[in-house]
Amino acid sequence: MDQQNLNPKNSKSTQIPFKGSSWTLSISHSNNNLTISLSNQHLSYQANYSNSYIENLTQKTGNFKKFQIFIDMLTNAIQKNHSSLSLEILTLNDLQTNQLQTNPKPNNTIDDKLYLILTYAVAFDRVHYPLPLQLQNSLDNSSQLKIKSLEIDYANALKELSMLMKENDRLQYELKQKSKTDLQIQNLPDFELKVSKISRDLKKIDPGTCRHYKIHQNLESIIIDLLVSYYCKLMLGFGIVR
Repeated sequence: MDQQNLNPKNSKSTQIPFKGSSWTLSISHSNNNLTISLSNQHLSYQANYSNSYIENLTQKTGNFKKFQIFIDMLTNAIQKNHSSLSLEILTLNDLQTNQLQTNPKPNNTIDDKLYLILTYAVAFDRVHYPLPLQLQNSLDNSSQLKIKSLEIDYANALKELSMLMKENDRLQYELKQKSKTDLQIQNLPDFELKVSKISRDLKKIDPGTCRHYKIHQNLESIIIDLLVSYYCKLMLGFGIVR
């Protein structure tokens, strides 16, 4: 590999619009070779050109340029240093329908080849230098559509999963509340036995020997009221009484 290709000064990049999105355009060069790449998140196009190929291309346009002069023009176009130089990306169909310097309609098809157009505006004329770029190891149209379909299915599955998780949380909460109520019901016999024992013990107490006669007199009815209140709250919590 030519060591000059490793020199950062011989590499430039910029963002360029194409098909409604932004693409990264990069160039690197040596004294006798030019490499151009164009890519976005899904696709990549690239081509290598020899100095003789570039010079033959410029000669065919009727405005011949030496290889190094052409590199300078391309670099200035990327850096937007001169208003007379501009870049755009076109498809073969765009070229065949003569859509230079217009806004081609975006489409979802994947082209095997794209063209980087370097336009040089000279006095009373414009010169277009088309540089073909080849699609690199990409999936075909059918595979791309399948991927998009799977991405949509995946997004829908995530949404459904989120809803199911919320429903699961709700059911877990209700189950937890039901378990608490079931536990309270299971403890009712013990509660009743304790209340019954307290009631029996109170009856055994001789009111005449009790220092707090009034308290003793009302205590049994208070306990019965508490038991009734407990039952009512329990039934409301369990949903039996509304």
